[in-house]
Amino acid sequence: MIKKTSLIFLVLVIHCINLNAVRIRFKLITSNQGLSDSSINCMIQDRQGYLWFGSFDGLNRFDGYNFTTFRKVLGEPNSLRHNAIFALCEDRKGHIWVGTWGGGLSRFDKITEQFTHFQNQPENPNSISDNRIKALFEDQAGMIWIGTEAGGLNRLNPDNNAFVHFRHDPSRKQSISHDTITAILEDRNGELWIATLGGGLNRLDRQKQTFQCFKNNPGDQQSLSSNAILCLLEDRTGILWVGTMDGLNIFNRKNLTFQHFRNQSDNPYSLSHNQIQTLLEDDRGDLWIGTNQGGLNRLDRSKGLFFRHRNNKSNTDSISSDRILSLYQDQSGILWIGAYGAGLNKINNEKMKFKHYLLYPHTQSGSGHTFVRPIYVDRNDIIWVGTQAGLKSINRKTGDISHYSHSSSNPSSLSNNHVTAICEDHEGLIWVGTWGGGLNYYHRQREIFGHYRHHPDQPHSIGNDIILDIFLDRKNQLWIGTDFGGLCKFDRVRNRFIRYTHDPSDPTSISSNIVMTILEDHTGIFWLGTYGGGLNRFDPDRGCFNHYLYHPNNPNSISHDTIACIHETPDGILWIGTIGGGLNKFNPRTKSFTRYGVRDGLPNNCIYGILEDDEGRLWMSTNNGISRFDPRTQIFKNFNSNDGLQSNEFNTFSYYKSHNGEMFFGGINGLNSFFPEQIKANDFTPPIVFTKITKFGLEKSEIKHFFNNDIIKMTYKDSISFEFAALDYSNSEKNQYAYMLEGLHQDWIQLGNKHEITFAKMTPGQYDLRVKGTNSSGKWNEEGAHLTLIITPPFWQTWWFKALMVMIGLILIFRWHRIRLKKQAIKLKFETITERFFISKNISNREREVILLILNGKTNKEIEDELFISLGTVKNHVYNIYQKLNVNSRVQLVNLIKNLRSNSS
Repeated sequence: MIKKTSLIFLVLVIHCINLNAVRIRFKLITSNQGLSDSSINCMIQDRQGYLWFGSFDGLNRFDGYNFTTFRKVLGEPNSLRHNAIFALCEDRKGHIWVGTWGGGLSRFDKITEQFTHFQNQPENPNSISDNRIKALFEDQAGMIWIGTEAGGLNRLNPDNNAFVHFRHDPSRKQSISHDTITAILEDRNGELWIATLGGGLNRLDRQKQTFQCFKNNPGDQQSLSSNAILCLLEDRTGILWVGTMDGLNIFNRKNLTFQHFRNQSDNPYSLSHNQIQTLLEDDRGDLWIGTNQGGLNRLDRSKGLFFRHRNNKSNTDSISSDRILSLYQDQSGILWIGAYGAGLNKINNEKMKFKHYLLYPHTQSGSGHTFVRPIYVDRNDIIWVGTQAGLKSINRKTGDISHYSHSSSNPSSLSNNHVTAICEDHEGLIWVGTWGGGLNYYHRQREIFGHYRHHPDQPHSIGNDIILDIFLDRKNQLWIGTDFGGLCKFDRVRNRFIRYTHDPSDPTSISSNIVMTILEDHTGIFWLGTYGGGLNRFDPDRGCFNHYLYHPNNPNSISHDTIACIHETPDGILWIGTIGGGLNKFNPRTKSFTRYGVRDGLPNNCIYGILEDDEGRLWMSTNNGISRFDPRTQIFKNFNSNDGLQSNEFNTFSYYKSHNGEMFFGGINGLNSFFPEQIKANDFTPPIVFTKITKFGLEKSEIKHFFNNDIIKMTYKDSISFEFAALDYSNSEKNQYAYMLEGLHQDWIQLGNKHEITFAKMTPGQYDLRVKGTNSSGKWNEEGAHLTLIITPPFWQTWWFKALMVMIGLILIFRWHRIRLKKQAIKLKFETITERFFISKNISNREREVILLILNGKTNKEIEDELFISLGTVKNHVYNIYQKLNVNSRVQLVNLIKNLRSNSS
């Protein structure tokens, strides 16, 4: 049975399948990742590359990994004055200006991480006029313009902190039209535009200090659609867009008229809601419109169509809320969407280059439709898609979609809903292989299916009702790979099939009856990939097969015997994708295989499809995303669901390249199409910043105030940890890092995706810490970030301690030298006195020797041994000494000599 979409339903189907087939995946960030509040009112990116988000509960700074939140802290006058933030801007000096709802205006100093506050003071006419801030803007002259809730427009001169007020004055026609200011814009001509909530649009003449107002006139269809304006945008072409409570406006500044865009209930390509909260033009020129209840809209200006992105509770990849508060695009092209009460949404514009077709996602049979098997683009550019729930054809030019399914009551319907293979022959017939329903052909003019089924008692019927591949050769002959039915050739003349099956007794027969893929090379030779039987070379003229099988001991054999796909490049090389053995390069001339697997850069060793682009690169679908391989450089580049793919898991038989170079790969969640030349690496060079430094000493302390080229001091006992980030937010988990500590390392040390390093108890000295990083595509910021580390030594290794020790040593040496000289003088004097005394007493030299030994405590016997004289002689000498010196004992002799020494000192 053929079910065609009705005219009434056609518009909805086109929206779901065709024009909006680029399924955008929104990545949600909430308090689970550290966001302080689920409502994001405003956002900016500063000159360092940090993202700042204003919420109802504080100011958030984001580095791609962590949020740092600044809130009001009781008792700290330099903390945030109020936690509800509605406006942000960065001035030319790098200060962040924060507009709060009740706390006035605050200026954040990123070096000290302190806030300076500007609040209304009723007694001071030069203070800010209102503490509820709705808009902030710095103009070309460096003036800060502040839009308030009830105090009109303020201008602040940051040099003298003086405020000038512009208030509505009913008696002055050229005053500002309303005191509630919602948006401020300085256009490329330097003119200032001010949006009000109830007073329309104002243009300020700065020389005359007067305002020209543009309001809604119910009798004029070209006037502003509503006096309640919420946002303003000047696009790259100079067009001024005005978002109001009643639709979107384009302002023609030449004739001062407005063009309106509103919601039309009968037009799904009109605005989804008339209350426009925020506007953004991205780097590709697309206009994004955030609405209050209608989600996010994208305007296709060439077609004048609005494409809607609404919250779908059953789809976790949809936008988190239909109430959009803020939009921003960062330096790398990432779109950020702030929602009311539903967190922060992120879109990577680069991911949209992988178009995602999710077929009939809202039907009850959605699971069968989204599981895609074969894909084929016919001569009329009709896309044919096989699913587990039937066959689909999509005409992207007209939006026509047809669904073909089996009906037991219609013998001319599809024989089985599980479609496994699709092919178009030269006559325009569409051939369809099924899983269990045999081979079908579809006659488009008659809109009927014909069938070829397997009959066990008919040897010329198709070999099996499970069809794995259909191949049309250069002679317009059909070849069919079956499951357990071998290879079949369709003889159109006789309307029968010729089977080629495995014969264990014939080594030239096909090696397996499960034929998964068929290829005819440039010489007319057929190559068959089988399940469990390796690669087969088939010469149709001779009717014999050659087999190439896996041999464990032969590294030049094929890596696996189950083959899902084969591709021939212009140089005659065969590239073979296996289920479990990765990629194989086969040279038919040398009959040798070269293997490539996960260890070489493949994301997965199951390869389902291989396509070649115009630059000779191979694109492969796997069980872990799509891989691009350059045979010249031998480098793999891998893409996964984070890059916009339908899923990481793709399917067998599900790949196709159209005549215009567009590639299609199908998987478990729909299919992707893309043009290879549009899939370019992320060329954004991310800033590298140090995000956190923590010292571990006697007390753990975090260093908050630091920037590139700062100097960090620590003691030899301390450990220190550095956290850093490459501020590319497309996929922070893929950012890579390396560091070098100059003075210790000679080469860069690779960290992979780790963004933290720790040093403990380093040798004292000065070091230069350099960190570099990549974006998600591996592009390095070689300049990176730099800090100087000064490790202070222990006190005994300091210069002053060493100088002190030298000084003390010199003093001790000097004192020792003086004492030594004094002792030498005393000794000399003693020797002189003693010599004179001994001479006066007629003491001989031998007697002097005896006296010296007695003074040293020697006995007579020891003196005998020392002087080699007899004991009697010793006694005679002692007796003579006593007589000459008038002493009676040794004690008296010793005391006599001591007295002589005392007299000498």
